[in-house]
Amino acid sequence: MSCTVRRASPANAGPLARLNSEFNGMHMPLQLFRQSLSRTAGEAVFLAQTDHEAIGYACALRLVSVCCRHPWVEVTEIYVHAGYRGQGVAAALMRAVEKHAQRRGAAQIVVMHFQRG
Repeated sequence: MSCTVRRASPANAGPLARLNSEFNGMHMPLQLFRQSLSRTAGEAVFLAQTDHEAIGYACALRLVSVCCRHPWVEVTEIYVHAGYRGQGVAAALMRAVEKHAQRRGAAQIVVMHFQRG
């Protein structure tokens, strides 16, 4: 299975809203997704797609602090639709995040992890 990963744009609001709902159980209005994707100054959202559908996404924030010498990128969300797990989609999303972090001068990438339960 092959997929492409690219930075999401407001035109991807529909597929991202669907995936976000699957992952977080949140139903955000489509217009809010479009607005958020238009103004993501410090955040980058990456979308994984097959030829036919969106199958995963990752959100990455570039952060700076007076306590750190270099900025870093924090992966706040990464999700792959259940039917596509174990096929390298998350790895492809993380490669896109890594390239983004390097271009933005980040010294490291931190992955946020929350256990549901």
